Amino acid sequence: MSDWKVFIPDRIERQLTKLPPKEAARIKTKVKELANGLSRGKIKKLKGRPEWSKRIGGRRVLIGVDFENKTLVVVAVGPRGDIYKKR
Repeated sequence: MSDWKVFIPDRIERQLTKLPPKEAARIKTKVKELANGLSRGKIKKLKGRPEWSKRIGGRRVLIGVDFENKTLVVVAVGPRGDIYKKR
């Protein structure tokens, strides 16, 4: 049973379709594993920003966390060098 709800918005789903299929599947799997709890996912809070970050291969996934409703929302997916600049 999962403790958290994980939401991947349509715009992120479309972005993932542009990646190689194996990489997109790996990202989705790892993000959905976070439903079992944040402590099990090696996810870290970003300094000076509301998002949390998860490293998956050469990509970073920025996640918005709503502790009250136990919901995780994927905010962005991208390479480490670019992901933090856009926001």
